[in-house]
Amino acid sequence: MSEIVAAPSIDFEFAPVAPTLASAFLIYWEVRSTVDAPVIDQMHPDWANIRFMLSGEWSYGPSRSKLARVSEYATITGPTSFGQWAEVKQGSGFNITLLPTAWLRLFDTSATAYSNQIRPLKALLGDQAAVLAHNIAQATSFAQRVEAADAFFSPLWEQTAPHHREAESEAISLALLDPNCGSVEELMRRTGLPQYSLMRLVKRSYGMSPKILMRRERFLRMLRTMEVRSFHQWRDFLDPQYVDQSHMIKDFNYFLGLSPSQYFKLPRPMLESSLLAMQRLWASGTDHLNSAPKSA
Repeated sequence: MSEIVAAPSIDFEFAPVAPTLASAFLIYWEVRSTVDAPVIDQMHPDWANIRFMLSGEWSYGPSRSKLARVSEYATITGPTSFGQWAEVKQGSGFNITLLPTAWLRLFDTSATAYSNQIRPLKALLGDQAAVLAHNIAQATSFAQRVEAADAFFSPLWEQTAPHHREAESEAISLALLDPNCGSVEELMRRTGLPQYSLMRLVKRSYGMSPKILMRRERFLRMLRTMEVRSFHQWRDFLDPQYVDQSHMIKDFNYFLGLSPSQYFKLPRPMLESSLLAMQRLWASGTDHLNSAPKSA
C-alpha cells in the first residue's frame, strides 16, 4: 500500500474489539476534528455503525446540499447502499462498526429496517441504549470507551445462542471477498440456499437485496484499490466482474453520484486520515481485519 499523508483537519483512532465479539463487530473507532472550520467528506457505502456524538456538531445526508443535523447523542446508522456525506464542526465521535452476524444474534430485527437511515439507538436496543450511552459518556478516553463497549456487549453476546443461518452468513461474507463470485446464482451455490431463503438472510443481516449487495461489494473492492493507486492505471486492477471502463463509471455514478474524475478531485480529509490510522493499526500487529471501515 502506498503511503497516505495525514490530513491535518481530522484524526482517527481504531481499536480491535474483544475476541468474544469478533463475529459481531468489525472494529471500534473514534474521529476528532482538529480545526475550527467545518470538515466535510463523502463516505463510501458501509456496514451499520452505532455512533456516539461526544462533542461538536455533526450532520449527515445523501449530498452536500441535503445534510441534516444529528440531534441524538446515541444513534444507529444502518447499512448503506450508496455514499453518504458527513460534516463535523469542532467535534468528536465514538463508533462501533457492526458485522452482519450481529443482526442475527444481538438484535431482534432486520438490518433492512435501518438501511440508509440514522435512527436513535433506543430503536435498536430499547431501554438498554440508555445504559450503554451513559457508560460511554462517563468514559474519559478512547481506551475507556472501548472497555465500556466490550463490557456492555460481551455478556449479551455470550447469552445468545448461535443463529441457525450463521454458517450461511459466513459463506456470504467469504463470497463477497472473491472477485470470481459474480452472480446471485453463484451465491446460492456457495451457501446452499434457494433464492427465497438467500433473499431473506441477506436482507436480515446485510440490509439489502443480494443483487445490490454483490454490486456494492464489487464496487468497493475496486474503489479500495483505486484509493491508493492512480486512476490512470484502472486497467491493472479493474474488477473481473466489470465488462469495461464504462461499466465501472456507471457504478461510480450509481453509488457515489459522481464520475471517477469528479470523485478523485474532491478533498478527502476523513478518508485520508482514516487510512493512515488503519496503517498504524496494521503496523501494530492487528491484522485480522479483512477490510477497513469506510465511514465517519
